[in-house]
Amino acid sequence: MMRNAVLAAMAEVLVQVLNGDQLEEAARGTRDQFLTILQAHVCDINGLVRSRVLQIFTRIVQCKVSLCWGNGVAIPSAVVFSKGVSVSLPFVCRD
Repeated sequence: MMRNAVLAAMAEVLVQVLNGDQLEEAARGTRDQFLTILQAHVCDINGLVRSRVLQIFTRIVQCKVSLCWGNGVAIPSAVVFSKGVSVSLPFVCRD
């Protein structure tokens, strides 16, 4: 699926390039956009995409990527992952 491929590519960029606290403003903006897109796909209509996004969040957490959102405040990786799981679990159970 094309969405899964694009999301996987975004995850690779997050893990390989857009990690760390010493990023420029433009890179932080890109990282925020990627994380927002990933978060939006947790509620995707397609179950395969939802599953893949959870796998991607798991990989991001395992790689210990420093996650920052919008205002620059660091969010612990486990919190982001837990939020993703809690949002998608009702949809997975319903399908």
